[in-house]
Amino acid sequence: PVVTISAPATYCAAVIDQHSCFSDSQCVSLNVYAPPSVSAAPATLCATTPNPQTIFTVSGAAAGSTYSWGSSINYSLITAANIDSSVVTISLPPNVVATYSFTVVVTDAVTGCVNTLQQTFTTTPGLNMTVSGPSAVCEGDSANLTVSGASVYSWAASPAYAFADSTSASQTIFPVVTTVFTINGTFAGCSQSINYTLTLNAKPDAIASPIPAFCGCTTVNLTGILSTPGMNYSWISTAGNGISNANQVNATSPICNTDSFVLIVTDPVSGCADTASSVAAHNPLPASVAASTPNLICDATATTI
Repeated sequence: PVVTISAPATYCAAVIDQHSCFSDSQCVSLNVYAPPSVSAAPATLCATTPNPQTIFTVSGAAAGSTYSWGSSINYSLITAANIDSSVVTISLPPNVVATYSFTVVVTDAVTGCVNTLQQTFTTTPGLNMTVSGPSAVCEGDSANLTVSGASVYSWAASPAYAFADSTSASQTIFPVVTTVFTINGTFAGCSQSINYTLTLNAKPDAIASPIPAFCGCTTVNLTGILSTPGMNYSWISTAGNGISNANQVNATSPICNTDSFVLIVTDPVSGCADTASSVAAHNPLPASVAASTPNLICDATATTI
Protein backbone atom coordinates (compact mmCIF):
# COMPACT_ATOMS: atom_id res chain seq x y z
CA PRO A 1 0.00 0.00 0.00
CA VAL A 2 0.93 3.66 -0.38
CA VAL A 3 0.48 5.96 2.58
CA THR A 4 0.95 9.68 3.09
CA ILE A 5 2.04 10.72 6.53
CA SER A 6 2.69 14.08 8.21
CA ALA A 7 4.00 12.76 11.53
CA PRO A 8 6.05 9.74 12.65
CA ALA A 9 4.06 6.48 12.36
CA THR A 10 4.50 2.73 12.70
CA TYR A 11 2.86 0.22 10.31
CA CYS A 12 2.66 -3.55 10.84
CA ALA A 13 1.77 -6.31 8.35
CA ALA A 14 0.83 -10.00 8.74
CA VAL A 15 0.12 -12.73 6.20
CA ILE A 16 -2.98 -14.97 6.25
CA ASP A 17 -2.63 -18.24 4.35
CA GLN A 18 -5.36 -20.37 2.81
CA HIS A 19 -5.91 -22.09 6.08
CA SER A 20 -6.57 -18.76 7.76
CA CYS A 21 -3.37 -19.01 9.68
CA PHE A 22 -1.68 -15.76 10.65
CA SER A 23 2.01 -15.16 10.36
CA ASP A 24 3.94 -13.17 12.86
CA SER A 25 3.53 -9.42 12.36
CA GLN A 26 6.36 -7.44 10.86
CA CYS A 27 6.42 -3.71 11.74
CA VAL A 28 8.16 -0.69 10.26
CA SER A 29 8.49 2.74 11.82
CA LEU A 30 8.51 5.78 9.58
CA ASN A 31 9.99 9.13 10.58
CA VAL A 32 9.03 12.47 9.00
CA TYR A 33 11.87 14.91 8.48
CA ALA A 34 10.94 18.56 8.24
CA PRO A 35 12.23 20.16 5.04
CA PRO A 36 14.88 22.89 5.29
CA SER A 37 13.95 26.54 4.82
CA VAL A 38 15.53 29.72 3.47
CA SER A 39 15.53 33.11 5.22
CA ALA A 40 16.92 36.50 4.17
CA ALA A 41 18.57 39.08 6.38
CA PRO A 42 17.68 41.82 5.94
CA ALA A 43 14.31 40.63 4.73
CA THR A 44 13.70 43.79 2.69
CA LEU A 45 15.92 46.39 1.06
CA CYS A 46 15.28 49.80 -0.44
CA ALA A 47 16.61 50.44 -3.91
CA THR A 48 18.35 53.58 -2.70
CA THR A 49 20.34 51.73 -0.03
CA PRO A 50 24.07 52.12 -0.79
CA ASN A 51 25.63 48.80 -1.88
CA PRO A 52 22.44 46.79 -1.26
CA GLN A 53 23.17 43.27 -0.02
CA THR A 54 21.21 40.57 1.74
CA ILE A 55 22.29 37.19 3.12
CA PHE A 56 20.33 33.98 2.43
CA THR A 57 20.62 31.25 5.08
CA VAL A 58 19.39 27.69 4.63
CA SER A 59 18.50 26.05 7.94
CA GLY A 60 17.11 22.67 8.95
CA ALA A 61 19.51 20.40 7.06
CA ALA A 62 22.05 18.15 8.81
CA ALA A 63 25.73 18.96 9.00
CA GLY A 64 27.53 17.89 5.84
CA SER A 65 24.51 18.45 3.60
CA THR A 66 25.12 19.78 0.09
CA TYR A 67 23.63 22.87 -1.51
CA SER A 68 23.35 23.86 -5.15
CA TRP A 69 22.22 27.34 -6.22
CA GLY A 70 23.12 26.93 -9.88
CA SER A 71 19.51 26.76 -11.12
CA SER A 72 18.72 30.24 -9.77
CA ILE A 73 17.35 32.71 -12.32
CA ASN A 74 19.49 35.45 -10.77
CA TYR A 75 22.46 33.20 -10.01
CA SER A 76 24.93 35.94 -11.10
CA LEU A 77 23.94 38.07 -8.10
CA ILE A 78 25.33 35.50 -5.65
CA THR A 79 28.71 36.90 -4.57
CA ALA A 80 29.62 34.66 -1.63
CA ALA A 81 33.13 33.24 -1.55
CA ASN A 82 31.63 29.72 -1.49
CA ILE A 83 28.59 29.93 -3.72
CA ASP A 84 27.30 26.39 -3.07
CA SER A 85 26.87 26.67 0.68
CA SER A 86 24.10 27.11 3.21
CA VAL A 87 24.88 30.84 3.57
CA VAL A 88 25.26 33.05 0.50
CA THR A 89 25.50 36.80 -0.03
CA ILE A 90 23.25 38.43 -2.62
CA SER A 91 24.56 41.71 -4.09
CA LEU A 92 21.77 43.66 -5.77
CA PRO A 93 22.09 46.48 -8.31
CA PRO A 94 21.58 49.88 -6.63
CA ASN A 95 18.64 52.15 -7.44
CA VAL A 96 16.69 49.37 -9.18
CA VAL A 97 13.22 48.33 -8.03
CA ALA A 98 12.75 44.65 -8.98
CA THR A 99 11.96 41.13 -7.79
CA TYR A 100 14.72 38.53 -7.96
CA SER A 101 14.37 34.75 -7.92
CA PHE A 102 16.70 32.12 -6.43
CA THR A 103 16.61 28.32 -6.20
CA VAL A 104 18.65 26.01 -3.98
CA VAL A 105 18.67 22.20 -4.09
CA VAL A 106 19.47 20.74 -0.66
CA THR A 107 20.58 17.14 -0.22
CA ASP A 108 20.48 16.15 3.44
CA ALA A 109 23.61 14.29 4.59
CA VAL A 110 21.71 12.15 7.11
CA THR A 111 18.30 11.44 5.61
CA GLY A 112 19.25 11.60 1.96
CA CYS A 113 16.18 13.77 1.36
CA VAL A 114 16.45 16.15 -1.60
CA ASN A 115 14.52 19.41 -1.34
CA THR A 116 14.25 22.20 -3.89
CA LEU A 117 13.64 25.54 -2.24
CA GLN A 118 12.49 28.73 -3.95
CA GLN A 119 13.28 32.20 -2.59
CA THR A 120 12.31 35.57 -4.03
CA PHE A 121 13.55 38.97 -2.94
CA THR A 122 11.96 42.33 -3.81
CA THR A 123 13.53 45.76 -3.46
CA THR A 124 11.26 48.72 -2.62
CA PRO A 125 11.56 52.21 -4.14
CA GLY A 126 13.24 53.79 -1.11
CA LEU A 127 14.06 57.47 -0.66
CA ASN A 128 14.27 60.42 -3.03
CA MET A 129 16.55 62.89 -1.29
CA THR A 130 17.21 66.31 -2.82
CA VAL A 131 19.26 69.37 -1.87
CA SER A 132 17.96 72.90 -2.36
CA GLY A 133 20.25 75.89 -2.47
CA PRO A 134 22.77 77.52 -4.81
CA SER A 135 25.17 75.37 -6.77
CA ALA A 136 27.76 78.16 -6.83
CA VAL A 137 28.74 81.08 -4.61
CA CYS A 138 31.19 83.94 -4.89
CA GLU A 139 34.37 84.10 -2.88
CA GLY A 140 33.65 85.39 0.61
CA ASP A 141 29.90 84.67 0.43
CA SER A 142 27.89 81.97 2.21
CA ALA A 143 25.37 79.42 0.93
CA ASN A 144 22.29 77.97 2.65
CA LEU A 145 21.82 74.30 1.72
CA THR A 146 18.81 72.24 2.82
CA VAL A 147 18.31 68.50 2.26
CA SER A 148 14.90 66.82 2.24
CA GLY A 149 13.47 63.37 1.64
CA ALA A 150 14.53 61.60 4.85
CA SER A 151 14.23 62.10 8.61
CA VAL A 152 17.79 61.55 9.86
CA TYR A 153 20.79 63.07 8.11
CA SER A 154 24.56 63.03 8.24
CA TRP A 155 26.73 65.50 6.28
CA ALA A 156 30.33 64.99 5.19
CA ALA A 157 32.51 67.01 2.82
CA SER A 158 35.53 66.73 0.56
CA PRO A 159 37.74 68.55 1.30
CA ALA A 160 36.81 68.38 4.98
CA TYR A 161 34.50 71.08 6.31
CA ALA A 162 33.70 71.98 9.92
CA PHE A 163 29.90 71.79 10.20
CA ALA A 164 28.16 73.51 13.09
CA ASP A 165 25.90 70.44 13.28
CA SER A 166 26.50 67.69 10.72
CA THR A 167 23.11 66.09 11.52
CA SER A 168 21.01 69.15 10.70
CA ALA A 169 18.95 69.19 7.50
CA SER A 170 19.92 72.83 6.85
CA GLN A 171 23.50 74.01 6.66
CA THR A 172 25.01 77.49 6.27
CA ILE A 173 28.24 77.00 4.37
CA PHE A 174 31.18 79.39 4.13
CA PRO A 175 33.32 77.64 1.52
CA VAL A 176 36.95 78.48 0.85
CA VAL A 177 37.22 76.10 -2.13
CA THR A 178 34.85 74.16 -4.35
CA THR A 179 33.45 71.43 -2.09
CA VAL A 180 31.60 68.15 -2.65
CA PHE A 181 29.11 67.34 0.10
CA THR A 182 27.93 63.77 0.79
CA ILE A 183 24.62 63.52 2.62
CA ASN A 184 23.43 60.21 4.09
CA GLY A 185 19.77 59.98 5.04
CA THR A 186 17.50 57.36 6.57
CA PHE A 187 13.74 57.02 6.95
CA ALA A 188 11.53 54.05 7.83
CA GLY A 189 14.37 51.58 7.41
CA CYS A 190 15.47 52.97 4.05
CA SER A 191 18.69 54.84 3.45
CA GLN A 192 20.22 56.87 0.65
CA SER A 193 23.48 58.68 -0.03
CA ILE A 194 23.69 61.64 -2.41
CA ASN A 195 26.42 64.09 -3.44
CA TYR A 196 26.08 67.83 -3.94
CA THR A 197 28.80 70.08 -5.36
CA LEU A 198 29.10 73.71 -4.28
CA THR A 199 31.35 75.62 -6.66
CA LEU A 200 33.33 78.60 -5.37
CA ASN A 201 33.80 81.36 -7.95
CA ALA A 202 36.57 83.91 -7.54
CA LYS A 203 35.62 87.56 -7.37
CA PRO A 204 37.17 90.00 -9.86
CA ASP A 205 39.38 92.81 -8.58
CA ALA A 206 38.03 96.36 -8.62
CA ILE A 207 40.80 98.97 -8.33
CA ALA A 208 40.00 102.69 -8.65
CA SER A 209 43.05 104.90 -9.08
CA PRO A 210 43.34 107.97 -6.82
CA ILE A 211 41.90 111.24 -8.14
CA PRO A 212 44.01 114.36 -7.58
CA ALA A 213 42.45 117.17 -5.57
CA PHE A 214 41.18 120.05 -7.68
CA CYS A 215 40.17 123.71 -7.45
CA GLY A 216 37.10 125.34 -8.92
CA CYS A 217 35.33 123.26 -11.53
CA THR A 218 37.08 120.57 -13.56
CA THR A 219 36.67 117.27 -15.36
CA VAL A 220 38.18 114.39 -13.40
CA ASN A 221 39.49 111.17 -14.91
CA LEU A 222 38.08 107.98 -13.40
CA THR A 223 40.60 105.18 -13.92
CA GLY A 224 40.07 101.47 -13.20
CA ILE A 225 42.70 100.13 -15.57
CA LEU A 226 44.29 97.97 -12.85
CA SER A 227 41.00 96.06 -12.33
CA THR A 228 40.48 92.52 -13.67
CA PRO A 229 40.25 92.76 -17.47
CA GLY A 230 37.34 91.42 -19.53
CA MET A 231 34.70 92.20 -16.93
CA ASN A 232 31.64 94.46 -16.89
CA TYR A 233 32.33 97.89 -15.39
CA SER A 234 30.07 100.54 -13.91
CA TRP A 235 31.00 103.93 -12.41
CA ILE A 236 28.64 105.68 -9.98
CA SER A 237 28.83 109.23 -8.58
CA THR A 238 27.60 109.36 -4.98
CA ALA A 239 26.86 113.07 -5.47
CA GLY A 240 24.84 112.41 -8.62
CA ASN A 241 27.25 114.01 -11.08
CA GLY A 242 27.10 112.88 -14.69
CA ILE A 243 29.70 110.41 -15.91
CA SER A 244 30.85 109.94 -19.49
CA ASN A 245 31.55 106.32 -20.51
CA ALA A 246 30.23 105.11 -17.16
CA ASN A 247 30.28 101.49 -18.40
CA GLN A 248 33.93 101.58 -19.40
CA VAL A 249 36.95 100.81 -17.26
CA ASN A 250 38.01 104.47 -17.70
CA ALA A 251 35.53 107.35 -17.55
CA THR A 252 35.31 111.11 -16.89
CA SER A 253 33.04 113.34 -14.84
CA PRO A 254 32.66 117.16 -14.72
CA ILE A 255 32.46 118.30 -11.09
CA CYS A 256 32.67 121.47 -9.04
CA ASN A 257 32.55 119.99 -5.52
CA THR A 258 33.97 117.02 -3.62
CA ASP A 259 32.55 113.74 -4.88
CA SER A 260 33.12 110.02 -4.29
CA PHE A 261 33.09 107.68 -7.26
CA VAL A 262 32.38 103.94 -6.95
CA LEU A 263 33.62 101.39 -9.48
CA ILE A 264 31.69 98.10 -9.71
CA VAL A 265 33.45 95.27 -11.54
CA THR A 266 31.23 92.25 -12.35
CA ASP A 267 32.16 88.88 -13.85
CA PRO A 268 29.65 88.36 -16.71
CA VAL A 269 29.79 84.56 -16.31
CA SER A 270 29.56 83.99 -12.55
CA GLY A 271 27.91 87.28 -11.56
CA CYS A 272 30.53 87.79 -8.84
CA ALA A 273 31.39 91.44 -8.25
CA ASP A 274 33.83 93.66 -6.41
CA THR A 275 33.71 97.39 -5.67
CA ALA A 276 36.27 100.14 -5.13
CA SER A 277 35.92 103.88 -4.56
CA SER A 278 37.99 107.00 -5.05
CA VAL A 279 37.36 110.51 -3.71
CA ALA A 280 37.84 113.67 -5.76
CA ALA A 281 38.51 116.34 -3.12
CA HIS A 282 37.65 119.96 -3.91
CA ASN A 283 40.13 122.52 -2.57
CA PRO A 284 38.69 125.98 -1.86
CA LEU A 285 40.10 128.93 -3.83
CA PRO A 286 42.58 131.05 -1.81
CA ALA A 287 41.30 134.42 -0.56
CA SER A 288 42.90 137.46 -2.37
CA VAL A 289 43.21 140.98 -0.85
CA ALA A 290 44.49 144.01 -2.82
CA ALA A 291 45.55 147.36 -1.20
CA SER A 292 47.41 150.48 -2.43
CA THR A 293 49.51 152.98 -0.53
CA PRO A 294 48.67 155.75 -0.82
CA ASN A 295 45.22 155.02 -2.10
CA LEU A 296 44.61 158.53 -3.45
CA ILE A 297 47.11 159.97 -5.95
CA CYS A 298 47.36 162.63 -8.57
CA ASP A 299 47.53 161.94 -12.25
CA ALA A 300 50.90 160.58 -13.37
CA THR A 301 51.97 159.91 -9.73
CA ALA A 302 53.27 156.45 -8.66
CA THR A 303 51.80 154.34 -5.84
CA THR A 304 52.48 150.87 -4.33
CA ILE A 305 49.93 148.07 -4.60
